[in-house]
Amino acid sequence: TLAELKAASGAVENGSPPQIERYLSPEHRDNFASGCPLAALAADTIRQSEPARSEMTAGLKQQIVNLSKTVNGEDDAARHRAAVGSWSAMVGAVILARMTSDPALSDEILRETAAWLQEKAPQA
Repeated sequence: TLAELKAASGAVENGSPPQIERYLSPEHRDNFASGCPLAALAADTIRQSEPARSEMTAGLKQQIVNLSKTVNGEDDAARHRAAVGSWSAMVGAVILARMTSDPALSDEILRETAAWLQEKAPQA
């Protein structure tokens, strides 16, 4: 179930650099069985039942809240924006890194996204 995948995923609890590095690692990319369920299922979720979509949405919202607690920002709105952008970049990078048939490009996507996040969205 989606709940089981979420519990087993070891999802990033915050956006500090070690967690960014772990999430955007080749090991996480290659771990289809217990990696991030959002990265694995996002494209298919649109075709799922409303309860399944609601479960994925709840997980997404919680991840944004978690990240909002760790990123720098002038106020809650700025931290929320940084969390949305950071999580979107992280999940998108894993999706793109998994879909490409070019191992060097896959590694580059992960590496450059992590570097960009650490440069553009410094952590608290």
